[in-house]
Formats: sequence, structure tokens, C-alpha cells
Amino acid sequence: MRSFETCRAVRNVRLKVGTMDATAIEQRIEDLSKEIDAIHYADRAYWRSENHTHMAIAEYHRRQERLQEIRDKLVYLVTASRDCRHSIGDDPRGRERE
Repeated sequence: MRSFETCRAVRNVRLKVGTMDATAIEQRIEDLSKEIDAIHYADRAYWRSENHTHMAIAEYHRRQERLQEIRDKLVYLVTASRDCRHSIGDDPRGRERE
């Protein structure tokens, strides 16, 4: 079940994507991918730890919520990136149109 904050974040992405060009969208996708990597790294450290304090557990849950927000955003960004490339003459299969 999505939280209100997650739904609001996704709605904001939809609004922002409409004003972004393909380069900006691809940069945002790259930035979010780096954030996912950082979350996975922190999660690996969490799971390797034997002592999970209340604070560590809360931070883990916050990371999981953020990870879901990022995944939701990526759906719209990847779709928008495809639409931008398609509209400027690129074939969606990765080949240039003639």
C-alpha cells in the first residue's frame, strides 16, 4: 500500500517530466540509479550487522520507503525518456529512423 507521501511524490514527477527535455530526464534517471545503489549498499551493511537497534530498524524502513518512491518515479521517467527519443526521430528499438 502506498503512503500519501509516495503518491504525492509520484504526482510531482508527472508534472515535472512534462517540462523536462530528454537529456534532463536521462540525467535524473542516472541520479536516481545512483541513489538506489547507495540504498542497496546501506541495506547490505544493515543485514550484515547482528545488532539492529530501534534507530537502525527505523532507518532501514525509511530507506525501503524511499526505494519504492524512486521505483515509482523511474517508471514515469523511463516512459518519458522513451517518448522524447521517439518524438525526435529515434526508433524505440534503438535504431535511427530513415
